[in-house]
Amino acid sequence: MPVGTFSLDWDDEAYWGPQEPIAGYVRGLSVRKGFNGRGLGSFIIDWCVDQVSILNRRYVRLGCDARNTKLCAYYEALGFVRVGVTPMPELGDYVDSLYEKSVNPMRGSSGC
Repeated sequence: MPVGTFSLDWDDEAYWGPQEPIAGYVRGLSVRKGFNGRGLGSFIIDWCVDQVSILNRRYVRLGCDARNTKLCAYYEALGFVRVGVTPMPELGDYVDSLYEKSVNPMRGSSGC
């Protein structure tokens, strides 16, 4: 039974607009009810940080509903910093909080 889902993309113009290739974008991160509180979310974020670092990109970025203060606090506890908000009028009153976390690119790494 799947207990979590997410995607790691290399651009996200819908929310972030055109960007230089300096980040990886986590989308759709979700943990099945009953499996939260076990560290799966932070494990997924750590894995994404590793993948972004391997590609010598500097940030992991994600967004969440600005009204979801618990989720915003969770991402902030994982080291993300809110860097902006994006109203999404096509989604009614939804406002996306934009977060990013710095990573240490593996400069000169062979990828092994």
